[in-house]
Amino acid sequence: MKYKNSGKGIDQIGHELGVDYVLEGSVREAGSRVRVTAQLIRVSDQMHVWSESFDRGFKDVVELQSDVAQTIARRIDIGLGQRRGAPQPATPLSWEAYSAYLKGRHLLLDNKTDTTIAVALQYFQRAIERDPNFALGYAGQADAYAEQADADLAPEKAFALSKQAALRALSINPDLAEAHVSLANALFYSEWKWTDAEREYKRALELKPAYEEAHHSYSHYLTLAGRHEEALQESQFLLRLDPLSSHMNSHLGLAYLKAGCFDEALFGYAYESHNMFPEAIAAYRKGVSLAGETLEGQADLARALIEGGEKKEGLMILRRLESEEKRRHVSLVDLAGIYSVLGDREKALTLLESALEQHNGRLLFIRQYHEFNSLQNSPRYTRILQAIGAPTAP
Repeated sequence: MKYKNSGKGIDQIGHELGVDYVLEGSVREAGSRVRVTAQLIRVSDQMHVWSESFDRGFKDVVELQSDVAQTIARRIDIGLGQRRGAPQPATPLSWEAYSAYLKGRHLLLDNKTDTTIAVALQYFQRAIERDPNFALGYAGQADAYAEQADADLAPEKAFALSKQAALRALSINPDLAEAHVSLANALFYSEWKWTDAEREYKRALELKPAYEEAHHSYSHYLTLAGRHEEALQESQFLLRLDPLSSHMNSHLGLAYLKAGCFDEALFGYAYESHNMFPEAIAAYRKGVSLAGETLEGQADLARALIEGGEKKEGLMILRRLESEEKRRHVSLVDLAGIYSVLGDREKALTLLESALEQHNGRLLFIRQYHEFNSLQNSPRYTRILQAIGAPTAP
């Protein structure tokens, strides 16, 4: 959807994406049927090498997707091998349910806000109401609930709802990759079951090898487990799947940073961790401006301002975040990081211990955050690290 109505030519789009072919298409609904018109264009000379229309009833929409994908693959001579994808549903699929699901998924892409996540949940609920056995609807619901952790909902409640929805999806379709990722995230970020979570991530990738969110989530897992080279490979792969995603680019930056490749990392947290505070502040300010109504990035900005000598503004942001706690959830881990760079170890540790009581998934990241380095010799901090656990890197 990034290029819809962009006015860019095929040559420019192909160059930005780094691809040899571009697929153009349209979807039209008419009564109980849907028509997909697709044309494949070679970037090098902008020649239309193939075009075709596909007509199906709404109940055959998944079959339609498969037909279009397989036809295009044959035309550009892609060897698909024996990769296994998610199996087709045994029962006809409701177009209304699937359409609502797709709208919800779109809202969970880049630039999420509290409002868009809430609307996504409404779409997933609508999908489930249209078809109570629509497993993808429950998987979408699980992911939306997980996104509300540390936002509209306290983490323990958000992930309890997420896990419930993921298990419901798997009870309908045990081979649904999306639901395995949803369950893995709940097991990892809420229950800290490292081994069980990795099993679910790997199962999702086995079922759907090109599933972007599986690579994304598994890369986070690998980074937190200290397996940085594997994490970097996952991050590079998922960026090839979506090279224009701002989220995926920043995610790759984190993987580079943790793998010790600072020159490739260059983003706000990388600057901050190397005491390049003016650059970090500029990067965080941009992030906050793009985040709109959310609190995303504000704690990062406050921390960098304090570290960079602009303590007054940093404290103003801290007070604003603390006042927000009265009306919505604010991450205790974020607040602890600010108090840690202020030198208030007692307050930082107390907040982290409260986060531990909440089973706050953000605690999994504290080993990676430089702002907590000053706490490393504290027995209280050590107990927190022991509580969240971590597998030994090979």
